[in-house]
Amino acid sequence: MRRMDHPGRTPGREKIEMEKAGERMNRSGCDRRRKVLRLVLAFFVAGVFFLGELSASRADSRSRLFYPSETPQYANQLDVETVALGFLGKAVLLSDARHNIIVLNITGEPILLPGADNGTINLLPGQAVVVAGNSHTSPLPSIVPSPAHQVGLSPLGLSSSEGLVFVADGNGTIDAINLSLSDRQIFEVPPLGNTGALRGHVTRMIQRSGLPSGKLGLAAPMLLKPGMLSVIAGGGDKQPGDTPVDAFSCRISPVAVTQDKGRIYIAGESGRIYFLNQSPSPVMIPVSHDGALRWVKVTTGMIIAVAGLGEEKAEVDGVPRSALDVSLSPTSIAVHNHHLFLADSNGTIDEINISQDHLQVAADARDPNQVHSLDPGEIVAISGNGNDVVGQHSEPAAWVSIRPKSLAISQKGLLYLADEDHSMGAGRILAMNVSRKPIFLPFPSTLSSRAAITLLPGRIVLVAGNSGRSPLVGTVPNNSREVGLDPAQIAYRHGMLTIGNLIGSIDLVNMRAKSVLVHPLDRSHTLLLPAGRIISLMGAGVGTAAGRGAEVP
Repeated sequence: MRRMDHPGRTPGREKIEMEKAGERMNRSGCDRRRKVLRLVLAFFVAGVFFLGELSASRADSRSRLFYPSETPQYANQLDVETVALGFLGKAVLLSDARHNIIVLNITGEPILLPGADNGTINLLPGQAVVVAGNSHTSPLPSIVPSPAHQVGLSPLGLSSSEGLVFVADGNGTIDAINLSLSDRQIFEVPPLGNTGALRGHVTRMIQRSGLPSGKLGLAAPMLLKPGMLSVIAGGGDKQPGDTPVDAFSCRISPVAVTQDKGRIYIAGESGRIYFLNQSPSPVMIPVSHDGALRWVKVTTGMIIAVAGLGEEKAEVDGVPRSALDVSLSPTSIAVHNHHLFLADSNGTIDEINISQDHLQVAADARDPNQVHSLDPGEIVAISGNGNDVVGQHSEPAAWVSIRPKSLAISQKGLLYLADEDHSMGAGRILAMNVSRKPIFLPFPSTLSSRAAITLLPGRIVLVAGNSGRSPLVGTVPNNSREVGLDPAQIAYRHGMLTIGNLIGSIDLVNMRAKSVLVHPLDRSHTLLLPAGRIISLMGAGVGTAAGRGAEVP
């Protein structure tokens, strides 16, 4: 007998209705799960967006993976805070806040550098490696050569020539480091009254030089082996004046250094500017005091003050003064054709004539169409103390207000300066023509349809930075005048302008008229950097899988 629990409902129909009810329940559950997933996804996206915005607005919070080490690592994933900047050949040379000196390979080929235990380091394109310093400030370097990795450094300034790097060491010395693969010659005056290992070193110096034992005070040549470091000046108690003294007997507090074929110029913390002769022959240096000029013979290994012993100020009035009679506060120094250029924290750029040419002239700071004689041993302020803000349209350098921190100069006489605004935590890069001829810059003119700016002598213009901290410089080329910068140091070589950016990167601007190939990562990531464009080389925090695998913490 058929069972009928509900009139009109058959077992087949009941089964169908139960299946439909199950499907409705499944759909309802799926809908609820979808809603939950959408909500979670929305919160995730919002969080990512918020963190991204926070990262962009607070650039200093960007995290990196590792610090540079003695093992090569891909530079774009490293944390760096630049203290000093320069070039080693075509590679970037820098020091960081961890008291190390680092080489960054931006060329398209591997670079061989001296390593520990007489070995070599194969630095691939896009990689960086520590070549000197032990991340501490002790043991202090001495005139007895020691491996560069084993000493404590405080490198405030860097300058190199043919693999020999000169360091303005905050420990009170000028150090020489051989980063080439062959011996390099330096000159040292054997000091008196030393004992122990230092006495043995001095004895060997005298024996190698062929100097008779009674001829102490003369410079002895010494071969500096690859990867080795030696002090070449400082550590004494004498204050160098306008009379030469041997470099080891003097007391200096260097903040910057530059060199020109063995002629080393040092900016001291006390405001004095020194000349150190590391060339094999004597050099005649002009010394001017109270308007009276005399020529001083500076023999090898000796040091002399050339500026900054007085109390006058180098005014931006186009009137030269005796360089020894002025008071200076230098933060950086550059040399071009035996003319020194100083970045002064008082807001000026000063020029000193160290050449033997009485006919050298400099553009009048107030009127670029006029010239005046800048005699040997004299100084003149060529920029600053004005009221105008430097923009994309050039104007006379004397009319502008500047806060120069670091200098770099090209062979043509284009002086780059890092201009800092401490109140904003940002800055810009400016270019000033200190030559006698017009110079073309790879930026479109604001006054005509030309694709390049013609910068006349004595004029200044903006080349990088927007006076803010964003947008950040990244691994994609951008207009150099539209990015945020906080430039601590700059360096220039062969059309490449590098910037030590305190926002957290090492940046590169192409100042050539044509595009160039750059290698921010490795040979498989070579890119074309157009003229007037900027890219991050180190510290951008963006890398490739291949690069990450090669890193060493």
